[in-house]
Amino acid sequence: MTPRHGTWRPGTRTRRPVILPAVDPEPTPVEPIEPARPIEPLTPPEAPPDLDLVAADLAAVEQALTRLDDGTYWTDEVTGAPLSSDLLAERPTARRNPAPS
Repeated sequence: MTPRHGTWRPGTRTRRPVILPAVDPEPTPVEPIEPARPIEPLTPPEAPPDLDLVAADLAAVEQALTRLDDGTYWTDEVTGAPLSSDLLAERPTARRNPAPS
């Protein structure tokens, strides 16, 4: 008995029609990509950091943290007047209100 055309038999491969996606006759315009900026080489600092200045800044930060723990961070350490939020935002290690002009 001869198998009919199109009958599947184990161990055989069947061919299926290939369905290609539809091609848009007018492709969507793509925005051009900006060229990458060249990477500028790192330049060594002209002068080494002033270690005394760094140490003074670190000491001021430590003192501000101590004042924060003591609850006196928001007050002028001489007059006891409150320090403004703007002043502390600008200079977190400030201990005094600026002198009036």
